[in-house]
Amino acid sequence: MPLRLVSLWAFLLCSAFLCAQSPIPVMSKRTIDLPVDHWLKAGESKDFKSSVAIEGPYLHYQQRFLVRVQTKVDLKRLQKAGVERDLHSIVKVADENGRWDPGESYVSAQFTERLKDSTDLLITTELFFQPGRYTLGVIVYDGLTEQRSVSFRKLKVDPINNDPLPHLARDLPRVEFLPEAREDALPFGEGRAYLPVTTARPVLIDLVADFGAYSERLPPRQQNFDASRIVQAASLLSQIQLDHGCIRVTGLDILRRQEIFRRADAAGLDWEAKREEILKRPLHTVDINELAARLESAAYVRKQLERLWSEPVFCPDRHGPVQHIVIFLGHGVFFPQGTKVAPAQIDRNCDCSIYYLRLEPNYRYLFDMVPKILKPISPRIFKSESPKDFRKDLAELLRAIGTAPVQH
Repeated sequence: MPLRLVSLWAFLLCSAFLCAQSPIPVMSKRTIDLPVDHWLKAGESKDFKSSVAIEGPYLHYQQRFLVRVQTKVDLKRLQKAGVERDLHSIVKVADENGRWDPGESYVSAQFTERLKDSTDLLITTELFFQPGRYTLGVIVYDGLTEQRSVSFRKLKVDPINNDPLPHLARDLPRVEFLPEAREDALPFGEGRAYLPVTTARPVLIDLVADFGAYSERLPPRQQNFDASRIVQAASLLSQIQLDHGCIRVTGLDILRRQEIFRRADAAGLDWEAKREEILKRPLHTVDINELAARLESAAYVRKQLERLWSEPVFCPDRHGPVQHIVIFLGHGVFFPQGTKVAPAQIDRNCDCSIYYLRLEPNYRYLFDMVPKILKPISPRIFKSESPKDFRKDLAELLRAIGTAPVQH
């Protein structure tokens, strides 16, 4: 795996509250040459006080296990010996045989004045793992005093019991150092999952993902978090490998009646760029014209689906009839009060089928009206309340696509 230098969260804790201080200067690419291999071989070191805590592993909708490494430095005590500090934090990972991955997570922070009321410097590193046993090496180094703290932690990531997709991670890296952790969004990993599907004849899959809020009342922070969950799941679905056919991806924000992108070729879709585009949308403001048309959101999604079903169905370099499958992915939609929700007008004799994958935003949400819009085509509905549920539903979806009946 090539060297990957990534940015981390770095912020100050004031007792139980976040310090209202100017930002700490942080670098995310290591330009200084440090004897990291030598430090790892030399073993643990405690020239100054620091601690390491591991959170996870947690399975995500992208079907990777997330681990957070929390490194805490007693900055107040450290600055008693000198106000100026040049701190460098590095996280390394070794496999069960003790081989260190060439990648690393890195952050540096420089201090030129005493930070009043500060207690600890907390650095959070996020990594994706596949099942296995690992050793984490966590280094904090002060370039001014040449002191260091080196800690090691064991990590075990258990495989999924009775895994419905045992080969999904076949081509994925065992460990991935994640860039630019955000407090309002789930992380996103690279690589391509192994999701082959054999079909009797060519299939066109239209994947339609709703990246918008499931309710108008959600604050922007929660909207971004939920959208990042849909990005994880949609990117995985777009990696389905059809032996005969193709996949197109459409991104919508239903309640805002926005088409983010339309029928993009899944094979060439840059999900990292799309994720940035989705998370940078101005969710704090609503155009006055959009506000006036808020009761048209159900009609908007109905017309979008009718448009998909009415357009020619074909895949490049494929000849003969192509079966059309629509996968609708979202959290469901709680339309504004007063919205008229009518079924989509679809040719019941079309050679098509639809699958609705709903990721539950919470256990109290019971007002999804999307199934009413999809009713004419008799959708098969999957309700995934967790990433593990989604994995099971994905396996069942692949089986269903491979044996999808031809409708006449």
